[in-house]
Amino acid sequence: MRRIGVVTTSRADYGLLLPVLKRIRASRGLALQLCVSGTHLSARHGMTVREIEADGFAIAARIPLPLRGNTPEAVAKAMGRATSAFAGVCKRLRPDILLVLGDRFEMDAAAAAAVPFG
Repeated sequence: MRRIGVVTTSRADYGLLLPVLKRIRASRGLALQLCVSGTHLSARHGMTVREIEADGFAIAARIPLPLRGNTPEAVAKAMGRATSAFAGVCKRLRPDILLVLGDRFEMDAAAAAAVPFG
């Protein structure tokens, strides 16, 4: 069984990933490991993690990443915290593939954290 980690951080990428998530979930040879982060876990942005749960997806990891400001320094520091958090997720879940989509800092951090895990 191949473990497919998928990272979603916002409604924008979740909507695009939804058909892929359904196909992975339906496949007998694949195990979906859904990693939820970013605005999905933000009350200010509507806690859209509830929509994911309502769609029937099990969440393998929740990675809260509070952004402490919108300056380049604040974003860079958040990227460091995010990379560390995603490294812990990669260590625990050991996905065979990690699927990321988008250009947000959380996605960059997830991809960077996955590199040493192959």
